[in-house]
Formats: sequence, C-alpha cells, structure tokens
Amino acid sequence: MKSITLQKLKKSFLFLLSAITIFSLNSCVKGEESSLNISSLSVIHASPGLPAIDFYYNGARINGDSIIAYGDTIPNKFFNSGTASIVVKKYISSTTYISTSIDLQSEKNHSFFVVGKPNEVTYLFTTDDLTAPASGKAKLRFINLSPDAANLSFKINSINLFGSMAFKSYSEFSPVDPGEQKISIHDSVSGAILAEQNLNIEAGKIYTVWAKGLVSTTENDLALSMQVVGLQP
Repeated sequence: MKSITLQKLKKSFLFLLSAITIFSLNSCVKGEESSLNISSLSVIHASPGLPAIDFYYNGARINGDSIIAYGDTIPNKFFNSGTASIVVKKYISSTTYISTSIDLQSEKNHSFFVVGKPNEVTYLFTTDDLTAPASGKAKLRFINLSPDAANLSFKINSINLFGSMAFKSYSEFSPVDPGEQKISIHDSVSGAILAEQNLNIEAGKIYTVWAKGLVSTTENDLALSMQVVGLQP
C-alpha cells in the first residue's frame, strides 16, 4: 500500500513555493528550508469483535461516508501539529468507546490503534519513524495487539527479531533484508507458533506487522493472525 509521507508532502510544498514567487511565508528564511507545522495520523481498527467505528478529530468525523471495520486502516491524514481531541464512536451511533487527547508532534508521523476487547476498548498512540531504510534494506516493526495473548515473540525465518512483547508493546523499526520471508509470532514462554505467513519484503519499504485477534475464540474471523501495513518512505 503506497502512502504519502510528510517528507514527500514537504518536498512538494517547497517546490510550489519556489515556483510561485509572489507568495511568501513569514517563517521562510532565504537559503533555508521552510518548516511545516503539520503532522500525519493513521487510524487502525484493531479491536477484535468491536463493531465498525467512526473517528472524530477535534469534533470532525474524518472517515466521511466510509466505515472503519475491524482490520481497516485509514492512512496518513494531515493535521496541524499540537494537542487534539479524539473521540471514537460506534459507526453512526452516539455510543462512545474512547474520548481522549493526543499530541501531534510537528513534522512527525503518528498512528492511533483502537485496541482491546469490546468491553475493554482502549488505544495505542505511536510516533512513527518513516525515514527511508538504508540502501538495499527494508524496515519493520512488530506490535502486540492481541488482548488475550501472553507475551509474544516475532521471528523472521525462525530467527528471533523481537522477543517477549506484552499487549500494546511495540518495537522500533529495525532493518531487515528484502525477499520472500517467513514471518511468525510465538508464545514467548512455550515457544509455540501462534501464527505464521509468508511476506514478500521489498527493499526501500517500511512495514508494521501487528498481532491481530484472539488466542481463545471459536470465531475464525477473530482468531489470532498477523496483519501487515506497508508504507512508502
């Protein structure tokens, strides 16, 4: 999934400034790069069993006519930096699951994960490093968003990359080799494989892999698995 990052937005904005010379900004200094007081925010519905949601940012419903169903991602919405009010409601309903505030850092990328069981809805808010990977590499992070799982470990080709991560814990973005790789999550104590799949990792890309679903469930759609979100730096 390709996505516009703040870095790309900033380059486009600076190009427009140089082309339209009659337009000036007080914050620009000759010979220096301008600073954009904006941030990006992605929204991910990661709460197994929770109905579709609406997401409100400073009172505005940002998903428009679209629903945000379990597993859905709304990528890279751009806002002014600073403190913002966040409300998560049941789709087309007054039922409120989350009411909080977040701080968007200037020129940073962020993610807001709606997580937990339907009777214990909470959230995880992260600041995301989307700087480009080193040449010939990709970057990947793992997040444990399974509310009933024990601590989880994440492996690539049976090699432990991230270990013993509790619910709502997340790693930094780490460099990984491109190519067809087998990724898996394990119970950190027993070592049992809880989910595995193949992932074609592309050089230059950035990936978030999150543990999705429940260990103990009779519903196939909610069973523990992995979800991959790919971002273009």
